[in-house]
Amino acid sequence: MQWGQIKTLFILCFLILDIFLVRQYFTSQEEELNTYQTISDEEVLKANVEGLDKLDKEVRKEAIITTKQVDFTTKQDALDALTEQEYTIVGTNTLISELEKPVPIKEKATKEEMKQIISGFVPFGDQYTIWGKNEATNTLVLFQVKDDKPIFYNKGGLLLIFLNDNNEATSYMQTMLSELELEDQADQKKEIMTPYQAVSQVYFNAENLPVSGSNILEVNEKPSLGYLTLAPLEDGVQVFAPTWKIHFKESNNYFVNAIEGGLILTKDENNFIKESLNSVVASITKQQTDTEEENKVLNTAKQKLLQVLDTANWSGEE
Repeated sequence: MQWGQIKTLFILCFLILDIFLVRQYFTSQEEELNTYQTISDEEVLKANVEGLDKLDKEVRKEAIITTKQVDFTTKQDALDALTEQEYTIVGTNTLISELEKPVPIKEKATKEEMKQIISGFVPFGDQYTIWGKNEATNTLVLFQVKDDKPIFYNKGGLLLIFLNDNNEATSYMQTMLSELELEDQADQKKEIMTPYQAVSQVYFNAENLPVSGSNILEVNEKPSLGYLTLAPLEDGVQVFAPTWKIHFKESNNYFVNAIEGGLILTKDENNFIKESLNSVVASITKQQTDTEEENKVLNTAKQKLLQVLDTANWSGEE
């Protein structure tokens, strides 16, 4: 009887030991697989993307920002200082102005030179940075800057400068954001992903990445940090998250949420311009003033925007 009990005890002990060893084996295999996968992803990235060695890997901290659209009717002092132009305010948040004399725009001007030129006729012009030229509408596109970082593709912080065939500014449309200081956001900076991590995020998760014959992508420019809308709140308040702009050679721009990751967006510039112009046209149509003169100015601004929309070469065809 005693031997039977001992034998049963031995069997139970060996069974427990076998279960423990099997579990240890599978845990070890899983760890090895994860390590292999991590190394494999990095090797794939290095083999298929050029320019990684130039990317910053230093960890930094950034905070989200909260903004609200500027009411231009409260900026009368700045508007009174404008000369040789006729402006109108659509609603309270959009400024449209026609210049009496075209202003030459240097085609290969640096960002600083561009800022000086634009500040000469646009109120608060130094708060915008050049994004590029929209060929479809022959328009310079500028984004508002916060903390030296551009706010990407937001209708509330946008400056469109309309050009003539001589590359001279003839009129502009402007919206502007003001940052709100919220107590619960103060000093709440979080670690953001590095440019290297952002490029990796795009490479492994973005759809329709362009590839050359050798399947090699090239980081065409240094990733830049800006802001992209995280969430619209009530009363026109918007929350913006730090966002990396990633651009591969011969590709679209990709935008990655620098705090949460995972959010990979591309933006269609033509659609953005169309929507921005159409939105203002709709606002002008609804707006009625008490004087015939003001209505005439509004109608002139509306016709200008409609002309831009009608003559735009949206398809890129000659």
